[in-house]
Amino acid sequence: MIIAVTAHAIVIRHDVPDVRYLVSATDLPALVDLPMEGHGVLIAKRWVVTAAHATAMMRAMPEHDYVVINGKRRDVARIVLYPDYAAASVTWDQLFQAMKSTDVTTWLARYAAARASMHDIALIELTRPVEDVSPVARIPRRPTLANYARRTTRLPAPTSNGWSTASTAV
Repeated sequence: MIIAVTAHAIVIRHDVPDVRYLVSATDLPALVDLPMEGHGVLIAKRWVVTAAHATAMMRAMPEHDYVVINGKRRDVARIVLYPDYAAASVTWDQLFQAMKSTDVTTWLARYAAARASMHDIALIELTRPVEDVSPVARIPRRPTLANYARRTTRLPAPTSNGWSTASTAV
């Protein structure tokens, strides 16, 4: 059985020098290194968001219960996995164990369902606040219709060039 799945990778061009692909640690100081696993991002002084699968080493081996931020080791107080991550990861493992014994169409359907239902996200709480690095800035929420209605004197009316409205707030 041959199956093609998507690959999440960086394309490196042959005509571009490698140095153009390097990123300085000062470009994103809030980048968090998870030893032997992956990365996360500092989102608050004591909180890191990352992929749940990237916390496997810390969960399995307490001596790896730390992260590195700005070149400094920071101890982990606890790891909070998305509630259904453990069950979804068991399903994911079983899916790949059945790869050789299942017909392609059935396997691809199960793969799509498993991928859609897996919430591969975790929070890492640090034992102490990080004072030497600022967390990443929060991205403002996209306005909802309810928020939009509170900011306007009337509902927007469609016009030939978009929306027309009179704002009551900045």
